[in-house]
Amino acid sequence: MHTRQLSPYTALHPALGGMTLGSMEGVFNGQRVLFHGGSTMLFDSGLYLLPDENIGIFITYSGANLLAHTALFQHFMDRYYPAPEMPVPAPVEGMLERARSFAGEYHQNTRSFTTAEKFNSLQMGVVNVAVDEEGYLLITHVGETNRFVEIEPGVHRNLRENRTQDYFGPFQTVVFGTDPQGHTLLISDGPMTYSRAPWYASSAFTILALVMILLLMLGSLIVWSLGFLIGLFRRRRPATSKAGAAARWVAIAFALLTLVFLAGVVATGAPDPVYRLPAAAFGVLPAWHNLLDWLPWMLVVLGAAVVVFAILGWAKGYWRLLGRIHYTVITTAVLLLLWILYYWNILS
Repeated sequence: MHTRQLSPYTALHPALGGMTLGSMEGVFNGQRVLFHGGSTMLFDSGLYLLPDENIGIFITYSGANLLAHTALFQHFMDRYYPAPEMPVPAPVEGMLERARSFAGEYHQNTRSFTTAEKFNSLQMGVVNVAVDEEGYLLITHVGETNRFVEIEPGVHRNLRENRTQDYFGPFQTVVFGTDPQGHTLLISDGPMTYSRAPWYASSAFTILALVMILLLMLGSLIVWSLGFLIGLFRRRRPATSKAGAAARWVAIAFALLTLVFLAGVVATGAPDPVYRLPAAAFGVLPAWHNLLDWLPWMLVVLGAAVVVFAILGWAKGYWRLLGRIHYTVITTAVLLLLWILYYWNILS
């Protein structure tokens, strides 16, 4: 039970912690520790064993702080097994250039790839790697940033002496490699690996795209509503054909459904103030939650109609040039939103 098993992580570098039968392996303050955490929405636990010292600690408590037991164990280690002082390696030649090749956003590989829960990759298990002007890695993980120095090519050590915030190990050593898809792979202490996300799957691109789509939809609705009201006030005849008006109404319907869908996602995904998980995780769903299942497909149907009307709008001149450009921009946003829904398996 205490023997390290075959591990692809430790095969890359011996400094990485491995796995025994059921326990994670790590080095805390110079001591070999076997440990495993466990949590539900109602309590959290942590078991820590120091086999060489014949010491074990079990911590369990109610509440929603998944890292409280890790902090308590670190305080125990600092009190009874202080960390030995380790010299800080100086930057080596070429460190800056090599470090730049590792910069990016990394997503945890233990996640869903085939269901809509894939979207949770943008909220949980994200590691951001940046580089400072000297070539040190600035790795942000679980809400805090630590500075790492290269100790050999592709291997970096945390300059922080005590344990960092991590659910699966001390996060003292990270090793970079390549995953089977050719993406840069980040491996840390413990059982988790992280692959660098392509730019189109990063949280920055996805969130920025959704915000821009939302603002465009809102802005278009406001412009069209004002134009309609001004036309009524001035008692003008419609400036567009019936086909052009139909195209606009289809775009309006798409915009309204998009706002409803995004509002529904936000409402059902809001975290509980105590347990920090969405109400859906407790099985508590609003009466209208079934709407979220078919709304994406309604968006597909309306989106296809928007694309057709955009092509006809240019071919038959439904509107003036500015109106056609506006409708084309809306069509681009429609296609981008549908692609995002498809990529994150929301259309499944």
